Amino acid sequence: MTTTPDGISFADLQSHLKDAPKEEDVQKEAEALYDDKTGEELIEIVNRHLTEITEEVNHPLSHKLAAMEIMNNMVDWHTTISNKMIEDGETASAIAWARDAGKFQAIMNILVTIAIGNDDFTYIEK
Repeated sequence: MTTTPDGISFADLQSHLKDAPKEEDVQKEAEALYDDKTGEELIEIVNRHLTEITEEVNHPLSHKLAAMEIMNNMVDWHTTISNKMIEDGETASAIAWARDAGKFQAIMNILVTIAIGNDDFTYIEK
């Protein structure tokens, strides 16, 4: 069994092929999901900035602070989206976003209980 219809000639197939998008173009378009960046590009950007943090402040507390700021941003982002969905009447989705905001808050709660040395000003003993 073939997926080619009986009424199409090989010459017609070849002419369609030359007009078809190249596989790498289709793949690149499908991958560029993150503000016109691929997953690989996004990883490279994040790693470059983490390296810059380390080069400027070579102390693990700088990365703990980065993680805490990111968690705070994720809580804010998810809460904002949840509130917007409530306004739009999308209650089930709003609840899911709010739950995820809570998960990020839980991560933040764990981060503040991890001491990065004796002088960690972000540490809260529980």
